[in-house]
Amino acid sequence: MDKDFCLNTSAIWQFVGYGVLIVKIIIPIVLIIFGVVELSKCVVSGKDEDIKNVAKKLLTKIALAIAIFFIPTVTRLVFGLIKQASESMVYANGCIECMLAPRKDSCTKAVES
Repeated sequence: MDKDFCLNTSAIWQFVGYGVLIVKIIIPIVLIIFGVVELSKCVVSGKDEDIKNVAKKLLTKIALAIAIFFIPTVTRLVFGLIKQASESMVYANGCIECMLAPRKDSCTKAVES
């Protein structure tokens, strides 16, 4: 990887990072809201079997929301392990930082320069 590639494209990586940040927050909230709305409809209808099925679906949606929220953390861990194992990833730190933490000072300074 070119030494200046991440520095030259840091604005793009920061934009992608903001998209990841929005997805990381919005999708779990939407999943949980739709699950709660669906569960409340079943509670109002009063069918016990439907309530059990929807409650299981709600738990699945909550687990999925938690998984989506932690995808950037797992990605950072994987990139960190790859960076330690491979010398070709030495210059990718700026790309990774801007993609996974777009509001961090190092990314903001790289975009401004």
